[in-house]
Order: sequence, then C-alpha cells, then structure tokens
Amino acid sequence: DMPDNFESPNFFCDKFVIWYETPEQLATFRSVSDQYFECIDRGGTFREFVPHGFSKATGMKFVLDYYHLSLEDTYAFGDSNNDLAMLKYAPNSIAMGNSLPVSLFNEVSHVTTKASEDGIVNALRHFGFI
Repeated sequence: DMPDNFESPNFFCDKFVIWYETPEQLATFRSVSDQYFECIDRGGTFREFVPHGFSKATGMKFVLDYYHLSLEDTYAFGDSNNDLAMLKYAPNSIAMGNSLPVSLFNEVSHVTTKASEDGIVNALRHFGFI
C-alpha cells in the first residue's frame, strides 16, 4: 500500500510524471525535485522524473548481472526520451519509427518501422532472429 503521507520516510516512488502550464511552474517544481530526481523531457509540457542513479539502463544492468548475461547480447527497443539511457547502454539499440523526438534516431544502431507497422517484427528480421 502507498503511504498516505508523502513526507513519510517510508514513502517511495520509482518514477512520476507531471504536466505544467508555464515554464515558471516547471522551474519552481524543479527547484525542489532536482535534488532527488532526474527530469526527462517527454516533449511539450510533459516531464517524467526518476530517482538519481536509476534508469532503464540500470535496470538492464541489474538483470544482466543477476543472470550473468552478456551486455553484447542485449537488444533494447525504445520510442521516447525516457528510453535514451537504455538505448545508449545496449550495444544493439532499436528506435521505433514513430519515436519522438526524432533525434532518438541518431542515438541507436537501428531504426525500424512504426510500432503500428510491425516495427518489432521488422527489427527482429533485420537482426536475424526470425
């Protein structure tokens, strides 16, 4: 159960999102949040926050270490800035064709088609899995 007192030392969250109306609101919010969380720009007035030191890349590393798997054999699929750390970490990184921002395409080893146009299947074919 989620504690009902957000200032409780037992309160924990692994990420949260906000939408804001003015840049000043974001700046005010970040004047407090930045000491605890990394802010990920999801475009427009949408931001995602994750605790410092944690990302999809650290999650991948945990699983790889736990199961004694090789980083060289990993593949990561993503479509937005919240996937960037994971895509940079994985040597085989795939951006979906509908990714936003499109600058994500410059950070990956392969760009596939849109998710709605069999993007995962097409990437699996590209890498010889099917």
